[in-house]
Order: sequence, then C-alpha cells, then structure tokens
Amino acid sequence: MSVAGLILAAGESRRMGFPKALLRYRDETFLDTLIGLFAARCQPVIVVLGAHAGLIREGTRRPATFATNADYQRGQTSSMQCGLRAVPPTAESVLFTLVDHPAVAPATLDALLAGPGPRDAAPSEDRSRPTGYPVAAPIGATTVREWFPATTNDCPATIPGGTAPLVHTPRPLVRVPRYQGRRGHPIWFSRQLIAEFLDLPELGAARDIVRNRAAQTEFLDVDDAGILADIDDAEAYGRLTGAPL
Repeated sequence: MSVAGLILAAGESRRMGFPKALLRYRDETFLDTLIGLFAARCQPVIVVLGAHAGLIREGTRRPATFATNADYQRGQTSSMQCGLRAVPPTAESVLFTLVDHPAVAPATLDALLAGPGPRDAAPSEDRSRPTGYPVAAPIGATTVREWFPATTNDCPATIPGGTAPLVHTPRPLVRVPRYQGRRGHPIWFSRQLIAEFLDLPELGAARDIVRNRAAQTEFLDVDDAGILADIDDAEAYGRLTGAPL
C-alpha cells in the first residue's frame, strides 16, 4: 500500500516563542524526528511550512517534500489542504500529524498502517445481518469494537485444520489512535477522503470529516502516551524533555 506522510509545521508558535519544528527532542528537532519516523513508512513525506518557513528549512537536516502555505494565517485547515494538494496520485492513503507531536512510538505508526486481514470471530456474532457485522479492533487495540459496512467479498473463512470462523474486514476510511480513552495523533485516512478535506470551508475543521465518517472510523487503543504529547508551550516542553526551553 502506498502511503503519503503529511506533517503540518506552518503555525506561528506564538505561545512557545520559538518555532516548534526546531525544538530539540532527544537528538533531533521535532520536525527531523517526525520526518525520520514517517520516511521509514511513507513516500513522499510532505511538510507544510508557513510562518518561519526559511528558518525551518535551514534548520531541517532530513530530506522531505516541502510545501509552503502562503495563507497559513487562515488556520490549520488551510495548511492541511495545502499539503493534500501535494499528495501524488499514486498514494492510496495519508498518514497525518502535527509537528508538535514528536513523541509518538514507531509501533503506533505501524498499527495505524496495518492492512486488513482475517480476524477471529466470536461464536455468538450474528452473521445474518445484511449491512455489517461487529469485528474486533485491530492491532494495538484492546477494548474497541466497531461496525463496518459489509461488501460482497466479506465472507467467513475457516482456519485450516480447525473450525473457528474468520472474518475478512474491509479497510476503514479513518484510523485514530487512543490512549486511556483520549484521541491523539497521527491519524491515517484513505485517499477517498482527500476531496472531502479539500472541500472544507475556511472555518471548517478536519475533525468534522472524521465525525461525519464515524461509521467508517477505527479507533486503536495503544499503549503510547506520546500520541497525546501536544507541545504548545514551554511548560509542556519541560514535561516532555525534562529540560527548560
């Protein structure tokens, strides 16, 4: 599966007082850390710049495809749309995050990108439903059960040498990680949704699309507090790194 990575780094970082993309996390900047994580799994990795674009480009060591949003002051939606316009037609999906979430674990990215496959089905599940069936949440999940529309290819299978049925579940349109019930970043979404994100009005938000697609959204419960590490100010940076800004 071809996946494009999309990292937004266009904000003014007013509360931080310094471009968040260039803050240090372990041995790299926030942006270089995320480019490295994404580049191992995505092609291309698109970084959207806006405020401080020249400074960030100069301070970034890892290669990426850079797009500059001249209208970054219009907000995050405009920057996301700028990046989505750079997604190549060969990309089947997008892995999306914000530059102030550098602490995500590699295993979380792998779970978000995991393809569909057979899953054990509980014997009590009702297979007579005409439009869908419950399936267990995928890799990394522990408690979530979602409903997805069935297709003509969604047929029960049987494990060779056994009797337990398997369910081939259709791939969702959105995957969102959760830690202790709280949603975070990155999120994965199908190319099918790019047009919907591009059609958002100036005051629209990406979460509106995710909310509208709730029936086709998969939530992954992960053991990764890094998905919630939204580093917006010096205090949050200190909690993340143990060092003053």
